[in-house]
Amino acid sequence: NQKAKRVILLGPSHYAGFEGAALSDASSFQTPLGDLPIDLKTVEALADFPLFRFMPEVHRKEHSLELQLPLIYKTFGPVELVPVVIGQLEDETETRLIGGVLKRFLRDGDIVVVSSDFCHIGPRYQYQPFKNNIKDNVFLLDKEAYTHINALDLEGFFNFRDRTGATICGFYPICVLLSILPDYAAASVLDYTTSQDSL
Repeated sequence: NQKAKRVILLGPSHYAGFEGAALSDASSFQTPLGDLPIDLKTVEALADFPLFRFMPEVHRKEHSLELQLPLIYKTFGPVELVPVVIGQLEDETETRLIGGVLKRFLRDGDIVVVSSDFCHIGPRYQYQPFKNNIKDNVFLLDKEAYTHINALDLEGFFNFRDRTGATICGFYPICVLLSILPDYAAASVLDYTTSQDSL
């Protein structure tokens, strides 16, 4: 029965390579259901911190945030957004810096939404760690990633990616989320499907 008043929306960049966090200069985002207003005051305040900067060109091409907008509107109505596209982060220190800044702006009624797929596999993604039992092995890879997320294990999640090369597009936004969540946070899987399930 909780009703979000504002959504902090984080997603990866699929088209632009950059370091840090990209802010939008838009005043609202359109959806087929209606517009979602941007919390301009917060976005402008974020731009004063290291690693945050306005990069409207990143937002114009990026679909990771856009995919979440109809669901957000359908669920919460025309709530305010703080949309942030997360680029490359050098290490845990940069991750915690961005997470720490966002945490300063969190208030009652906020919800943080992270947009991400998990494992992308095949020659198109230059990632083919398995030759047999691909679906089962992808599940095990995704399950291991989830284990680190569920444990709020930021260091372990970084090590997992470095060890496996797992192609989680929203790896850095998820890392930022892990740096924001309180120690008592818990996770649950509502559903799990892959593109093979739609064939």
